[in-house]
Amino acid sequence: MNRKEIVNGQRIPYELETEILIQMLGSQDMTIFCLACEALSYRPEERAYSALSAFLISKDYFRRLYAFQVIFRNPRTASLQWYLDEQLSSEDLNFVRAALHNIMYYQVACSEEKLKAAVYAHYRSLDDEFYALAALSISDDNYQYLKSLWKVACTSISQEIISKVLIRGYGATKAEELFSLLSASSNPKLRVMAVYHAKENGIATEHMANDVDGHVRKAVKGSKR
Repeated sequence: MNRKEIVNGQRIPYELETEILIQMLGSQDMTIFCLACEALSYRPEERAYSALSAFLISKDYFRRLYAFQVIFRNPRTASLQWYLDEQLSSEDLNFVRAALHNIMYYQVACSEEKLKAAVYAHYRSLDDEFYALAALSISDDNYQYLKSLWKVACTSISQEIISKVLIRGYGATKAEELFSLLSASSNPKLRVMAVYHAKENGIATEHMANDVDGHVRKAVKGSKR
């Protein structure tokens, strides 16, 4: 993930000394606070981590949220899994989404059951956060969960992401079943995905050569990616 350079039109001062950045956290100006958070989140020192983590219990909603959104860049956050798991169960969608983004971007360890419950509870409101599901271990229970989620997913992008997670984790062991699932979709992108998945696993796709979508037909006629 590329390091952010600008917040609210102002350059993030990564070059400033840690003590100056910590002092900036006390500013009444929210932009200055955010600039300091961004820079401190990359600092490995204990004092940087401590100053930033203190805002996870701030009474200020927006400071608490912003600190949570960036702090898991720090390698010292292994001890904060309890806080991440707690936010996965939050009734506040902003904190749930922040928790999912932390899992996606920083490969943070989490409770698999709380991750699954959070995504299922909020799937109608999520976008790229479905990628957090890649953190799930490979198991039959998780496979069944992903399939059930795929079936209720209400947007094309959510089904596409879940399909990628399924193929990445179970493409070799559940090849035929996943091909059947994806090839029967009304979404042509998923049918194209099904064709490439089939070719990787030696599954015949000739019956899809007359698909109504040109991209699917092209995938059938083309070679493996």
